[in-house]
Amino acid sequence: MFYSLMKEKMKVYYREKCYFERLFNSLINMFSYVTELPFEFIYNLESYLISEGECAIMKEGDTLEVWHGSRVGALDTYGMGKDLLCITNNGKSVTIKDFANSDKVLYVRNNYTSTPDYEVFRYSNFLADIDKSIKHNVVNCRVSPIIEVEDQQEKKEVENAISNNESGKPTTIITRRKDPLAEDKTGANVLSYTDVQNIDKVQYLTTLHENIERWFYSMYGLATSGSTKMAQQSVDEVNNEENKARILPDVKMEMRTAMCKAITEKWGIDISVQFNDAWKVERSEGREEVEEMGSMDSMDSPDSMDSTDLVESEGSAVAVDGLPDLADAVVVEALEEVKEQIDGIEAYMDITTINKEEKDGEDNEG
Repeated sequence: MFYSLMKEKMKVYYREKCYFERLFNSLINMFSYVTELPFEFIYNLESYLISEGECAIMKEGDTLEVWHGSRVGALDTYGMGKDLLCITNNGKSVTIKDFANSDKVLYVRNNYTSTPDYEVFRYSNFLADIDKSIKHNVVNCRVSPIIEVEDQQEKKEVENAISNNESGKPTTIITRRKDPLAEDKTGANVLSYTDVQNIDKVQYLTTLHENIERWFYSMYGLATSGSTKMAQQSVDEVNNEENKARILPDVKMEMRTAMCKAITEKWGIDISVQFNDAWKVERSEGREEVEEMGSMDSMDSPDSMDSTDLVESEGSAVAVDGLPDLADAVVVEALEEVKEQIDGIEAYMDITTINKEEKDGEDNEG
């Protein structure tokens, strides 16, 4: 069915559904699993975790299936149910007693609190509302005049003239007014309920739409760029925002890493998880920045250099590991002077040691 043919209530439903599917699929794409398990298993797994916050992985024969899972029964030390109620999409259900020690099932959580990603539902509704506001503002800013006529005959003639106007065809009409060609008459009387001057308000709504979508992806660890100019921020403020944006993805990754380890230990199936391409780029760039800062700190700190950092090379040049290019003659000369002083101190200590040994020998003879 074409969108333009839908009723308004159906349009509202599909508008929000479109945003929900976009955000929902973005979160499913957050993780990449390295395994021989089929795609359907991974899709169902992430769908259950995102929409329900928890699920159960059941071993049926030689295959693994993803079921809805809820902890029920007697409580353990931490106030959680010891049994696991597992339900399939078609209504089949089974309760696994003491599931923690069962070889048939594995309980998986989306996060520490086993809660869904409610933000997907909230942001999809918010974006759909903004989208509706943009549409209404665009309609309100159209040039849509209401022409005033005296009777049905004149109404028909004016409508025919408007239709011919699109092709540029001249049109004549019969008027019953006394002064149809008066100098001060520029056209028919026109009423207007729209205001083209409000078109500039649409840009504020589009900016709000862009910001809301950026907030969602930033919350889940993706840095997004936009054309809007914000207030000046310091480097520390930007870094703090980046660190905050990694909280939710890291929690979700921790739960999935533990799940993969449990699957391998329980059923011997090789499976591992990593961030998908977009999220992987974000984190690799972050690690490179940290490593670069760490190397600069170690380079600036004299305590981090040991005796192996100074190695004598051919001629009078001295190579220093980990430092920038020291081709400057002044620096090389200064290092050579330090080395000469060290050599002089070592020679003095050798002579002192020999004299002490000779004196001790003479005392023993006496």
